Amino acid sequence: MRNGNIKANSKNIKKDKNVNNVNNIKEKSIIKLLVWIIIAVFMIFQVIQLINYTLGNIEKEDAFLYNLVDKVVSIVLPKLNVVTEENYSVNLATLGDIYVTQNVLNGSKTSSSYDFVTGTEYVQKQLQKFDIVLASLSTPVSNKGTYTSGSKYTAPEELLDLIKRLNISNVATASYHAFDKSKSGISSTISLLKENNINQVGISNNESGNKPVIINKNNISIGVLSYTTSSNEKLGKNEDYLLNIIDEEKVKEDINYLNNNKVDFIIAYLNVKNENVELPNANQKSYTEMLFNSGVNVVIGTGSRVIQETQEDLIEINNKSHHVYVAYSLGDFIGSYEKEENRENLIANFEFSKKVVKNKKDEVIEEVKDMKVNEPIKIEVDVSKNYATTMRIEK
Repeated sequence: MRNGNIKANSKNIKKDKNVNNVNNIKEKSIIKLLVWIIIAVFMIFQVIQLINYTLGNIEKEDAFLYNLVDKVVSIVLPKLNVVTEENYSVNLATLGDIYVTQNVLNGSKTSSSYDFVTGTEYVQKQLQKFDIVLASLSTPVSNKGTYTSGSKYTAPEELLDLIKRLNISNVATASYHAFDKSKSGISSTISLLKENNINQVGISNNESGNKPVIINKNNISIGVLSYTTSSNEKLGKNEDYLLNIIDEEKVKEDINYLNNNKVDFIIAYLNVKNENVELPNANQKSYTEMLFNSGVNVVIGTGSRVIQETQEDLIEINNKSHHVYVAYSLGDFIGSYEKEENRENLIANFEFSKKVVKNKKDEVIEEVKDMKVNEPIKIEVDVSKNYATTMRIEK
């Protein structure tokens, strides 16, 4: 009988276990069902909130699901698409014409040489603040022979001492007076500039011609061009290569060269003879427009002894917005001081910037370039009876 009871008890225990297991499964199923019901109700409520937010019935802060997803995306997405951003900038200043008249030459004469530096101290200090300084050297430079005489200009090499003191590293040399000392003046100018580590664009002493200058500073590259519309002295046969006389084919060739070298910005000096006239003429305007449409960002006009108007604009080139600026004339930085209006000039200055976005493989995926045009710096020149000059900055 005891064995029978044991067997019966074992069956009862197994039966109880099965019942308990079934009960546990039912309880878990009920709990899961309740959880899913709660989740479903919550999701329905959140979807209703999202719809209300879309319709403008509630504020963004009250849309919990929207904010949760937005937060997760903002955390996860940058980790999936790792990018870096690099920012660069360059401050650049441009000066007008530099040439030496007979009066300026006489006023700079010392017992044994020439001094063009004295009187420019305030401007020197101002220009040291810029990363790059450009100017128009509108005269041949020589270390022998005669210098300026009448309407033909030639400066002694001491003028280059001033150019270096002014922090000028590159000069535009295509001008109405560039050929005043003929081919020998072109050669001496190129040679003396090279000796003084000053780059130039605009003249050439070999038939391969003169390539645009490319300046690299702070990971920003700037192309510099220089053209004149005419020459005081006529060039001889087969001497066109000596001086950059502007024409559309030459501009196109130069711009292609700069684009192939992937420059970020392009500046062009344009010399048009228009002396003592406060309004730009048709040549200045038409050539400026041609330069802009070719891809030039900044045009600095020379050839007028007075300040002319400036313009800043956004134009469309190949369906892209193009920021452009022209100063039709900055006036003579050094030149004719005969009239009061000749004794004022401007220093146009800019901030060029570039943002470079790279992916995690260090590949460039975006470049954003911008040009900020700052207020021009106004220079006034005091001229003594013996033609000694002192420059001061107008505040």
